[in-house]
Amino acid sequence: MLRLENLSLAFGHRQLLQNLSLRLSEGELCWLKGANGSGKTTLLNLISGVIPEYVTAEFEAEIWFGELSLKDLPIREKFRYLWFAQNDPETQFLMPSCEAEIAFALENRGMPAEQIKRQVDSSLNLFGLQNCRWQAPQTLSRGQQKLLLCAIGNALDPPCYLLDEPLSGLSDSSVALVLTWIRLQKAKRKIFLVAEHNDALRHLADKELQLSDATAFVQSGSIHQSAEPDSVLLPLKARGQQHNLDKKPNLLVSTQDLGFAFPGSTQLFSNLSFTVSRHQNILLQGENGSGKSTLLKLMLGLLKPQCGRTAFAGNSQSGFDAGYFRHAYYQPQNTSASLLGLTASQNWLLWKLSLVELPDYPSCADHLLSELSAGEQRLVSQGILPYIIDKFWMLDEPFASLDLQASENLKELLAWKARQRPGMIIVAHASDNLEGIFDEIWTINPTGIEINRVSTEAEQS
Repeated sequence: MLRLENLSLAFGHRQLLQNLSLRLSEGELCWLKGANGSGKTTLLNLISGVIPEYVTAEFEAEIWFGELSLKDLPIREKFRYLWFAQNDPETQFLMPSCEAEIAFALENRGMPAEQIKRQVDSSLNLFGLQNCRWQAPQTLSRGQQKLLLCAIGNALDPPCYLLDEPLSGLSDSSVALVLTWIRLQKAKRKIFLVAEHNDALRHLADKELQLSDATAFVQSGSIHQSAEPDSVLLPLKARGQQHNLDKKPNLLVSTQDLGFAFPGSTQLFSNLSFTVSRHQNILLQGENGSGKSTLLKLMLGLLKPQCGRTAFAGNSQSGFDAGYFRHAYYQPQNTSASLLGLTASQNWLLWKLSLVELPDYPSCADHLLSELSAGEQRLVSQGILPYIIDKFWMLDEPFASLDLQASENLKELLAWKARQRPGMIIVAHASDNLEGIFDEIWTINPTGIEINRVSTEAEQS
Protein backbone atom coordinates (compact mmCIF):
# COMPACT_ATOMS: atom_id res chain seq x y z
CA MET A 1 0.00 0.00 0.00
CA LEU A 2 1.13 3.55 -0.84
CA ARG A 3 0.07 5.95 1.90
CA LEU A 4 0.33 9.74 2.12
CA GLU A 5 -0.69 11.54 5.28
CA ASN A 6 -0.99 15.27 6.11
CA LEU A 7 1.05 16.37 3.12
CA SER A 8 1.62 20.13 2.76
CA LEU A 9 4.10 21.89 0.47
CA ALA A 10 5.02 25.45 -0.44
CA PHE A 11 7.48 27.20 -2.71
CA GLY A 12 8.32 30.27 -0.65
CA HIS A 13 5.04 32.14 -0.11
CA ARG A 14 3.24 30.02 -2.70
CA GLN A 15 1.25 27.32 -0.87
CA LEU A 16 0.67 24.57 -3.41
CA LEU A 17 -0.48 21.50 -1.46
CA GLN A 18 -2.09 21.45 1.97
CA ASN A 19 -3.34 18.69 4.32
CA LEU A 20 -3.45 16.09 1.56
CA SER A 21 -3.93 12.40 2.40
CA LEU A 22 -4.22 9.42 0.07
CA ARG A 23 -4.17 5.63 0.30
CA LEU A 24 -3.67 3.31 -2.64
CA SER A 25 -3.88 -0.47 -2.38
CA GLU A 26 -2.35 -3.06 -4.72
CA GLY A 27 -3.93 -2.96 -8.19
CA GLU A 28 -5.35 0.55 -7.77
CA LEU A 29 -4.79 3.55 -10.02
CA CYS A 30 -5.30 7.10 -8.80
CA TRP A 31 -5.85 9.73 -11.47
CA LEU A 32 -4.35 13.09 -10.48
CA LYS A 33 -6.46 15.85 -11.99
CA GLY A 34 -6.24 19.62 -11.94
CA ALA A 35 -5.38 22.69 -13.96
CA ASN A 36 -1.83 23.58 -14.91
CA GLY A 37 -0.06 24.63 -11.72
CA SER A 38 -2.36 22.85 -9.28
CA GLY A 39 0.47 20.66 -7.95
CA LYS A 40 0.23 17.34 -9.80
CA THR A 41 3.89 17.20 -10.85
CA THR A 42 4.95 18.59 -7.47
CA LEU A 43 3.19 15.74 -5.68
CA LEU A 44 4.93 13.16 -7.86
CA ASN A 45 8.27 14.91 -7.38
CA LEU A 46 7.84 14.78 -3.61
CA ILE A 47 6.93 11.08 -3.49
CA SER A 48 9.79 10.15 -5.85
CA GLY A 49 12.36 12.22 -3.97
CA VAL A 50 13.06 14.80 -6.69
CA ILE A 51 11.87 17.14 -3.94
CA PRO A 52 13.98 17.85 -1.90
CA GLU A 53 17.07 16.21 -3.51
CA TYR A 54 16.93 18.31 -6.70
CA VAL A 55 14.18 20.90 -6.17
CA THR A 56 13.97 22.88 -2.93
CA ALA A 57 10.61 23.28 -1.21
CA GLU A 58 9.18 23.59 2.27
CA PHE A 59 7.05 20.56 3.10
CA GLU A 60 5.63 18.32 5.76
CA ALA A 61 4.53 14.80 4.91
CA GLU A 62 4.32 11.19 5.91
CA ILE A 63 4.96 8.94 2.90
CA TRP A 64 4.79 5.18 3.41
CA PHE A 65 5.09 2.17 1.15
CA GLY A 66 3.75 -0.65 3.27
CA GLU A 67 5.66 -0.37 6.55
CA LEU A 68 8.59 1.46 4.97
CA SER A 69 8.86 5.26 5.30
CA LEU A 70 9.87 6.82 1.96
CA LYS A 71 10.19 10.35 3.30
CA ASP A 72 13.92 10.32 4.07
CA LEU A 73 14.93 7.47 1.76
CA PRO A 74 17.43 8.56 -0.98
CA ILE A 75 16.22 8.41 -4.57
CA ARG A 76 18.63 5.60 -5.41
CA GLU A 77 16.90 3.48 -2.74
CA LYS A 78 13.34 4.54 -3.56
CA PHE A 79 13.53 3.08 -7.03
CA ARG A 80 13.56 -0.40 -5.57
CA TYR A 81 9.90 0.27 -4.87
CA LEU A 82 8.72 2.69 -7.55
CA TRP A 83 9.42 3.96 -11.06
CA PHE A 84 8.90 7.64 -11.88
CA ALA A 85 8.39 8.56 -15.54
CA GLN A 86 8.79 12.34 -15.63
CA ASN A 87 7.06 14.68 -18.04
CA ASP A 88 10.37 15.67 -19.64
CA PRO A 89 11.79 12.32 -20.83
CA GLU A 90 15.24 13.57 -21.81
CA THR A 91 16.17 14.31 -18.19
CA GLN A 92 16.13 10.55 -17.51
CA PHE A 93 18.24 9.31 -20.42
CA LEU A 94 21.95 8.57 -19.96
CA MET A 95 22.94 5.85 -22.43
CA PRO A 96 23.79 5.90 -26.18
CA SER A 97 20.97 3.58 -27.35
CA CYS A 98 17.47 2.53 -26.36
CA GLU A 99 18.63 -1.01 -25.67
CA ALA A 100 21.44 0.24 -23.43
CA GLU A 101 19.02 2.57 -21.60
CA ILE A 102 16.75 -0.29 -20.57
CA ALA A 103 19.65 -2.64 -19.83
CA PHE A 104 21.38 -0.02 -17.66
CA ALA A 105 18.41 0.18 -15.32
CA LEU A 106 18.29 -3.61 -15.02
CA GLU A 107 22.05 -3.92 -14.46
CA ASN A 108 21.69 -1.58 -11.49
CA ARG A 109 19.29 -4.13 -10.06
CA GLY A 110 21.91 -6.85 -10.41
CA MET A 111 19.79 -8.85 -12.87
CA PRO A 112 21.48 -11.76 -14.73
CA ALA A 113 22.55 -11.03 -18.32
CA GLU A 114 20.19 -13.55 -19.93
CA GLN A 115 17.22 -12.17 -18.04
CA ILE A 116 18.22 -8.63 -19.00
CA LYS A 117 18.17 -9.60 -22.67
CA ARG A 118 14.68 -11.09 -22.35
CA GLN A 119 13.36 -8.05 -20.51
CA VAL A 120 14.88 -5.65 -23.04
CA ASP A 121 13.44 -7.53 -26.02
CA SER A 122 10.01 -7.87 -24.43
CA SER A 123 9.78 -4.21 -23.44
CA LEU A 124 10.94 -2.85 -26.80
CA ASN A 125 8.41 -5.05 -28.61
CA LEU A 126 5.59 -4.15 -26.21
CA PHE A 127 5.85 -0.45 -27.07
CA GLY A 128 6.69 -0.78 -30.77
CA LEU A 129 10.29 0.38 -30.33
CA GLN A 130 12.10 -2.63 -31.76
CA ASN A 131 13.26 -0.63 -34.81
CA CYS A 132 14.76 2.00 -32.46
CA ARG A 133 16.91 -0.50 -30.55
CA TRP A 134 20.24 1.05 -31.59
CA GLN A 135 19.01 4.62 -31.87
CA ALA A 136 20.08 7.25 -29.31
CA PRO A 137 17.13 8.14 -27.03
CA GLN A 138 17.83 11.85 -27.59
CA THR A 139 17.08 11.42 -31.34
CA LEU A 140 13.68 9.80 -30.75
CA SER A 141 10.52 11.80 -31.15
CA ARG A 142 8.98 13.12 -27.94
CA GLY A 143 6.24 10.51 -28.15
CA GLN A 144 8.75 7.70 -28.62
CA GLN A 145 10.72 8.99 -25.63
CA LYS A 146 7.55 8.74 -23.53
CA LEU A 147 7.09 5.16 -24.73
CA LEU A 148 10.72 4.38 -23.88
CA LEU A 149 10.19 5.54 -20.29
CA CYS A 150 7.23 3.16 -20.07
CA ALA A 151 9.41 0.39 -21.54
CA ILE A 152 12.06 0.98 -18.86
CA GLY A 153 9.38 0.87 -16.18
CA ASN A 154 7.97 -2.33 -17.63
CA ALA A 155 11.40 -3.97 -17.58
CA LEU A 156 12.08 -2.90 -13.99
CA ASP A 157 8.67 -4.22 -12.91
CA PRO A 158 8.41 -2.29 -9.59
CA PRO A 159 5.39 -2.54 -7.30
CA CYS A 160 4.45 1.14 -7.85
CA TYR A 161 4.49 3.50 -10.84
CA LEU A 162 4.45 7.32 -10.79
CA LEU A 163 3.61 8.65 -14.26
CA ASP A 164 3.58 12.36 -15.16
CA GLU A 165 1.56 13.05 -18.32
CA PRO A 166 2.33 9.67 -19.93
CA LEU A 167 -0.22 10.24 -22.74
CA SER A 168 0.80 13.81 -23.59
CA GLY A 169 2.00 14.15 -27.18
CA LEU A 170 1.10 10.57 -28.12
CA SER A 171 -0.79 9.50 -31.23
CA ASP A 172 -4.01 7.55 -30.75
CA SER A 173 -2.26 4.25 -31.46
CA SER A 174 0.49 5.02 -28.93
CA VAL A 175 -2.11 6.03 -26.33
CA ALA A 176 -3.70 2.61 -26.84
CA LEU A 177 -0.34 0.90 -26.23
CA VAL A 178 0.19 2.72 -22.93
CA LEU A 179 -3.36 2.12 -21.70
CA THR A 180 -3.11 -1.58 -22.53
CA TRP A 181 0.17 -1.81 -20.60
CA ILE A 182 -1.34 -0.04 -17.57
CA ARG A 183 -4.29 -2.42 -17.65
CA LEU A 184 -1.94 -5.43 -17.68
CA GLN A 185 0.12 -4.03 -14.81
CA LYS A 186 -2.97 -3.34 -12.73
CA ALA A 187 -3.96 -6.97 -13.21
CA LYS A 188 -0.56 -7.83 -11.69
CA ARG A 189 -1.54 -5.79 -8.61
CA LYS A 190 0.72 -2.83 -9.41
CA ILE A 191 -0.06 0.60 -7.94
CA PHE A 192 -0.33 3.66 -10.21
CA LEU A 193 -0.39 7.37 -9.42
CA VAL A 194 -0.87 9.19 -12.73
CA ALA A 195 -1.04 12.91 -13.52
CA GLU A 196 -2.85 13.30 -16.82
CA HIS A 197 -5.19 15.70 -18.70
CA ASN A 198 -6.33 13.08 -21.23
CA ASP A 199 -9.78 11.67 -20.36
CA ALA A 200 -8.76 8.34 -21.93
CA LEU A 201 -7.41 7.44 -18.49
CA ARG A 202 -10.86 7.61 -16.92
CA HIS A 203 -11.79 3.98 -17.58
CA LEU A 204 -8.71 2.69 -15.73
CA ALA A 205 -8.96 4.95 -12.67
CA ASP A 206 -10.07 3.45 -9.35
CA LYS A 207 -9.72 6.80 -7.59
CA GLU A 208 -9.57 10.43 -8.70
CA LEU A 209 -7.73 13.15 -6.81
CA GLN A 210 -8.74 16.64 -7.93
CA LEU A 211 -6.18 19.26 -6.95
CA SER A 212 -7.23 22.86 -6.52
CA ASP A 213 -6.02 25.39 -9.07
CA ALA A 214 -6.42 28.34 -6.73
CA THR A 215 -2.70 29.11 -6.77
CA ALA A 216 -2.06 28.18 -10.40
CA PHE A 217 0.41 30.40 -12.27
CA VAL A 218 -1.01 31.87 -15.47
CA GLN A 219 1.07 33.71 -18.04
CA SER A 220 -1.01 36.78 -18.77
CA GLY A 221 0.48 37.23 -22.22
CA SER A 222 -1.79 34.44 -23.47
CA ILE A 223 -5.45 34.87 -24.38
CA HIS A 224 -7.98 34.54 -21.59
CA GLN A 225 -11.49 33.23 -21.99
CA SER A 226 -13.06 36.64 -21.40
CA ALA A 227 -10.88 38.38 -23.98
CA GLU A 228 -12.12 39.30 -27.43
CA PRO A 229 -10.10 37.58 -30.15
CA ASP A 230 -9.03 40.95 -31.59
CA SER A 231 -7.38 41.86 -28.29
CA VAL A 232 -4.40 39.63 -29.01
CA LEU A 233 -3.03 42.31 -31.35
CA LEU A 234 -3.84 45.20 -29.01
CA PRO A 235 -0.21 45.53 -27.77
CA LEU A 236 0.95 45.91 -31.39
CA LYS A 237 -1.83 48.28 -32.43
CA ALA A 238 -1.32 50.45 -29.34
CA ARG A 239 2.26 51.17 -30.43
CA GLY A 240 1.03 52.14 -33.87
CA GLN A 241 3.29 49.66 -35.63
CA GLN A 242 2.71 48.81 -39.25
CA HIS A 243 3.52 45.28 -40.43
CA ASN A 244 3.97 45.15 -44.20
CA LEU A 245 3.87 41.44 -44.94
CA ASP A 246 4.54 42.07 -48.63
CA LYS A 247 8.18 42.84 -47.79
CA LYS A 248 8.69 39.22 -46.82
CA PRO A 249 9.39 36.50 -49.40
CA ASN A 250 6.31 34.60 -50.46
CA LEU A 251 8.17 31.28 -50.71
CA LEU A 252 9.35 30.50 -47.18
CA VAL A 253 10.61 26.89 -47.43
CA SER A 254 11.60 24.70 -50.36
CA THR A 255 13.16 21.25 -50.36
CA GLN A 256 14.39 19.08 -53.19
CA ASP A 257 15.10 15.34 -53.04
CA LEU A 258 15.56 15.44 -49.28
CA GLY A 259 16.85 12.32 -47.54
CA PHE A 260 17.44 11.81 -43.84
CA ALA A 261 17.97 9.08 -41.22
CA PHE A 262 19.27 9.12 -37.67
CA PRO A 263 22.29 6.87 -36.94
CA GLY A 264 21.11 3.41 -35.96
CA SER A 265 17.60 4.04 -37.28
CA THR A 266 15.61 3.34 -40.42
CA GLN A 267 15.29 5.93 -43.19
CA LEU A 268 12.81 8.68 -42.29
CA PHE A 269 12.70 10.57 -45.59
CA SER A 270 13.78 9.76 -49.15
CA ASN A 271 13.53 12.01 -52.23
CA LEU A 272 11.24 14.41 -50.38
CA SER A 273 10.37 17.61 -52.25
CA PHE A 274 7.86 20.30 -51.24
CA THR A 275 7.38 24.05 -50.82
CA VAL A 276 5.77 26.15 -48.08
CA SER A 277 4.55 29.70 -48.66
CA ARG A 278 4.37 32.25 -45.86
CA HIS A 279 0.54 32.36 -46.17
CA GLN A 280 -0.11 28.65 -45.65
CA ASN A 281 -1.71 27.28 -42.48
CA ILE A 282 -0.52 23.67 -42.21
CA LEU A 283 -1.41 21.01 -39.67
CA LEU A 284 1.37 18.39 -39.60
CA GLN A 285 0.29 14.95 -38.38
CA GLY A 286 1.65 11.42 -38.21
CA GLU A 287 2.44 8.58 -35.85
CA ASN A 288 5.01 9.02 -33.09
CA GLY A 289 8.41 8.60 -34.71
CA SER A 290 7.19 9.34 -38.24
CA GLY A 291 9.44 12.41 -38.48
CA LYS A 292 7.25 15.45 -37.71
CA SER A 293 9.70 17.15 -35.36
CA THR A 294 12.62 16.13 -37.57
CA LEU A 295 10.98 17.72 -40.60
CA LEU A 296 10.66 21.09 -38.83
CA LYS A 297 14.33 20.94 -37.84
CA LEU A 298 15.36 20.09 -41.40
CA MET A 299 13.40 23.09 -42.70
CA LEU A 300 15.26 25.39 -40.30
CA GLY A 301 18.71 23.88 -40.81
CA LEU A 302 18.84 22.53 -37.25
CA LEU A 303 19.52 19.14 -38.82
CA LYS A 304 21.49 18.48 -42.01
CA PRO A 305 20.03 16.04 -44.55
CA GLN A 306 22.16 13.20 -45.90
CA CYS A 307 21.13 14.21 -49.39
CA GLY A 308 19.03 16.84 -51.14
CA ARG A 309 18.75 20.58 -50.64
CA THR A 310 16.72 22.94 -48.47
CA ALA A 311 16.20 26.67 -48.73
CA PHE A 312 14.63 29.05 -46.22
CA ALA A 313 13.34 32.50 -47.24
CA GLY A 314 15.22 32.17 -50.53
CA ASN A 315 18.57 31.29 -48.95
CA SER A 316 20.12 27.86 -49.49
CA GLN A 317 20.97 26.17 -46.22
CA SER A 318 24.19 24.41 -45.35
CA GLY A 319 23.44 24.60 -41.62
CA PHE A 320 21.56 26.59 -39.04
CA ASP A 321 21.19 30.34 -39.63
CA ALA A 322 19.75 32.42 -36.78
CA GLY A 323 18.51 34.86 -39.39
CA TYR A 324 15.42 32.67 -39.85
CA PHE A 325 13.95 34.52 -36.85
CA ARG A 326 13.31 37.54 -39.10
CA HIS A 327 10.65 35.48 -40.82
CA ALA A 328 9.58 32.69 -38.49
CA TYR A 329 9.26 31.70 -34.85
CA TYR A 330 10.09 28.08 -33.99
CA GLN A 331 9.10 26.48 -30.71
CA PRO A 332 10.37 22.92 -30.17
CA GLN A 333 8.47 20.20 -28.37
CA ASN A 334 10.93 20.32 -25.49
CA THR A 335 9.63 23.35 -23.58
CA SER A 336 12.83 23.93 -21.64
CA ALA A 337 14.62 24.62 -24.95
CA SER A 338 12.30 27.64 -25.46
CA LEU A 339 12.96 29.16 -22.03
CA LEU A 340 15.88 31.30 -20.91
CA GLY A 341 17.06 32.43 -17.52
CA LEU A 342 15.87 31.35 -14.09
CA THR A 343 12.47 33.01 -13.71
CA ALA A 344 9.53 33.84 -15.94
CA SER A 345 10.26 37.59 -15.83
CA GLN A 346 13.96 37.04 -16.56
CA ASN A 347 12.96 34.86 -19.51
CA TRP A 348 10.88 37.77 -20.84
CA LEU A 349 13.78 40.21 -20.45
CA LEU A 350 16.04 37.92 -22.47
CA TRP A 351 13.37 37.70 -25.18
CA LYS A 352 13.41 41.51 -25.36
CA LEU A 353 17.06 41.42 -26.37
CA SER A 354 15.89 40.02 -29.72
CA LEU A 355 12.47 41.72 -29.83
CA VAL A 356 12.94 45.24 -28.56
CA GLU A 357 9.30 46.04 -29.36
CA LEU A 358 8.06 43.72 -26.64
CA PRO A 359 6.35 45.54 -23.75
CA ASP A 360 7.43 45.13 -20.17
CA TYR A 361 6.78 41.76 -18.57
CA PRO A 362 2.96 41.43 -18.79
CA SER A 363 2.32 39.48 -15.57
CA CYS A 364 2.58 40.24 -11.88
CA ALA A 365 3.17 36.55 -11.11
CA ASP A 366 6.80 35.48 -11.23
CA HIS A 367 8.33 32.18 -10.13
CA LEU A 368 11.44 30.15 -10.66
CA LEU A 369 10.98 28.14 -13.84
CA SER A 370 12.14 25.04 -11.96
CA GLU A 371 9.13 25.41 -9.63
CA LEU A 372 6.60 25.47 -12.47
CA SER A 373 4.86 22.41 -13.87
CA ALA A 374 5.36 21.34 -17.48
CA GLY A 375 2.03 22.93 -18.39
CA GLU A 376 2.95 26.19 -16.66
CA GLN A 377 6.33 26.26 -18.39
CA ARG A 378 4.58 25.81 -21.73
CA LEU A 379 2.27 28.73 -20.92
CA VAL A 380 5.33 30.86 -20.19
CA SER A 381 6.94 29.81 -23.47
CA GLN A 382 3.74 30.66 -25.38
CA GLY A 383 3.36 34.07 -23.72
CA ILE A 384 5.32 35.65 -26.56
CA LEU A 385 2.98 34.42 -29.32
CA PRO A 386 0.40 37.26 -29.26
CA TYR A 387 3.27 39.73 -29.78
CA ILE A 388 4.71 38.05 -32.88
CA ILE A 389 1.52 37.44 -34.85
CA ASP A 390 3.13 38.62 -38.10
CA LYS A 391 5.85 35.93 -38.02
CA PHE A 392 5.39 32.46 -39.51
CA TRP A 393 4.86 30.08 -36.57
CA MET A 394 6.42 26.63 -36.44
CA LEU A 395 5.11 25.08 -33.21
CA ASP A 396 5.88 21.49 -32.29
CA GLU A 397 3.17 19.87 -30.13
CA PRO A 398 2.05 23.17 -28.53
CA PHE A 399 -0.92 21.48 -26.80
CA ALA A 400 1.19 18.94 -24.88
CA SER A 401 0.68 19.21 -21.09
CA LEU A 402 -1.94 21.99 -21.37
CA ASP A 403 -5.17 21.70 -19.41
CA LEU A 404 -8.55 22.05 -21.14
CA GLN A 405 -8.91 25.81 -20.67
CA ALA A 406 -5.35 26.57 -21.79
CA SER A 407 -5.88 24.36 -24.85
CA GLU A 408 -9.06 26.22 -25.79
CA ASN A 409 -7.27 29.55 -25.40
CA LEU A 410 -4.49 28.40 -27.72
CA LYS A 411 -7.00 27.15 -30.31
CA GLU A 412 -8.64 30.58 -30.23
CA LEU A 413 -5.31 32.24 -30.89
CA LEU A 414 -4.46 29.87 -33.76
CA ALA A 415 -7.88 30.42 -35.35
CA TRP A 416 -7.47 34.20 -35.12
CA LYS A 417 -4.00 34.07 -36.65
CA ALA A 418 -5.21 31.82 -39.46
CA ARG A 419 -7.84 34.42 -40.41
CA GLN A 420 -5.83 37.60 -39.92
CA ARG A 421 -2.10 36.93 -40.29
CA PRO A 422 -1.34 33.53 -41.80
CA GLY A 423 0.69 31.31 -41.84
CA MET A 424 1.99 28.55 -39.63
CA ILE A 425 2.93 24.90 -39.34
CA ILE A 426 1.55 23.25 -36.22
CA VAL A 427 2.50 19.70 -35.21
CA ALA A 428 -0.44 18.11 -33.41
CA HIS A 429 -2.46 14.90 -33.23
CA ALA A 430 -5.99 14.29 -34.46
CA SER A 431 -7.25 14.11 -30.87
CA ASP A 432 -6.46 17.84 -30.41
CA ASN A 433 -9.63 18.74 -32.40
CA LEU A 434 -8.30 21.52 -34.62
CA GLU A 435 -10.90 21.41 -37.39
CA GLY A 436 -11.53 24.58 -39.35
CA ILE A 437 -8.23 26.32 -38.56
CA PHE A 438 -5.92 24.95 -41.27
CA ASP A 439 -6.15 25.03 -45.05
CA GLU A 440 -3.89 21.99 -45.48
CA ILE A 441 -3.29 18.84 -43.47
CA TRP A 442 0.03 17.13 -44.08
CA THR A 443 0.24 13.52 -42.92
CA ILE A 444 3.64 11.84 -42.79
CA ASN A 445 3.50 8.14 -43.67
CA PRO A 446 6.11 5.55 -44.75
CA THR A 447 5.80 6.59 -48.41
CA GLY A 448 6.24 10.32 -47.87
CA ILE A 449 3.86 13.20 -47.13
CA GLU A 450 0.17 13.08 -48.02
CA ILE A 451 -1.25 16.60 -48.49
CA ASN A 452 -4.99 17.22 -48.16
CA ARG A 453 -6.56 20.57 -48.88
CA VAL A 454 -9.39 21.57 -46.52
CA SER A 455 -11.64 24.61 -46.24
CA THR A 456 -10.86 27.09 -43.46
CA GLU A 457 -13.33 28.96 -41.23
CA ALA A 458 -12.80 32.06 -43.33
CA GLU A 459 -13.68 30.19 -46.54
CA GLN A 460 -16.73 28.60 -44.92
CA SER A 461 -18.05 31.99 -43.80
